[in-house]
Amino acid sequence: MSYATQADLATRFGQAAIDQALDGDAVANALSDAAAEIDAALAASFALPLDETKTWPGLRAIQCDIARLLIQGNSVADAVRDRAVDARSRLGLIASGARQLLDGDGMALERTDQPRTASELPGVEARKLKMTDEALEGF
Repeated sequence: MSYATQADLATRFGQAAIDQALDGDAVANALSDAAAEIDAALAASFALPLDETKTWPGLRAIQCDIARLLIQGNSVADAVRDRAVDARSRLGLIASGARQLLDGDGMALERTDQPRTASELPGVEARKLKMTDEALEGF
């Protein structure tokens, strides 16, 4: 799930920051990669995908900061790198429970923090494996 758009990046950093990307695909890929990083960090603590009818301003800011770093690559200024490091730190605090995840109305999202089985994950089928001497032969 994406929490930010190219327009959000332009609003936050100015169109010049977006124009530094080689093409529109680079910006879209950076936003997608940043969203995947956010989802990976939150997956163990929150039911994903988050409610798409709500806005998530904290996650929008985190996604924009990480995406900007990805867009600018190796030529990034220290300030951009520092913002991405701070964004990842905030994301870690949310994932760990040290900070709450608030929606656009300021309401905290309930944490699940319950390990899910493979069959509960989207697109994953659970299989029952038997640990027998025969099945483990060769290991």
